Amino acid sequence: MPTSTYFTFVQGNKKGKLIRAILPIDLYKERAFAESPEQYIEDNFDLNDVKIIIPCIKYNSCVSVDGFRMHISSKSSGGKSIIYKPAMQLVLDNKYEILVKRITSYLTKNSKRKINIFDKIEEQDVDCLYDILAEKLTSTVLKIKFGKLGAKLIDKREIFLSLELEQKCFFFPN
Repeated sequence: MPTSTYFTFVQGNKKGKLIRAILPIDLYKERAFAESPEQYIEDNFDLNDVKIIIPCIKYNSCVSVDGFRMHISSKSSGGKSIIYKPAMQLVLDNKYEILVKRITSYLTKNSKRKINIFDKIEEQDVDCLYDILAEKLTSTVLKIKFGKLGAKLIDKREIFLSLELEQKCFFFPN
C-alpha cells in the first residue's frame, strides 16, 4: 500500500449524488495532484464536478464530525477509508475516576488473586460504572465514534451483572 503524504477535502458528484469526502493523496502521485487537483480526484476517485474545499490536510490534524473531535491518523490498508483517533477524553466524576484507577491497578498488579478489601473495589460501584459508560457511549457526543460499543454494553448488561467481581473487571463485549 502506498504511503499518503496528506489528505484533501473535496466535494463532488458520485452517481448523481453530491458528496463531501476527505481523500488521501499518495506520495508518489502528489505531483499529479498539485498540477491538476480536480482532474486528479476525478480520475482516481470516480467523482465528477469536483471542487477542492481544503487542498491539504496533514496527518494528525484535528477534525470535528458532528461535535466529536478526532485526529486523522492513517488510511486503511485498502485505502478506501480513513482511520481516526479520538481527541476527546472520557470525563467521569472523581469517585469513578478513582475506581477506574483501582481496577487498572488490580488488573496490572494483582489479577491472579481475588479482589480483597484492600483493593477498595466494590461490586455496586463497578456495576454503576458500567451503566455510566454505556450511557456516555450512547447518549453523548461520544456516540458518534463509540455508539456501537455503547449498544453492545447495553445488550450485554445482564451477562455483565451475572459475573463475579473479578470477571467484571476483565469484561469487554465482543
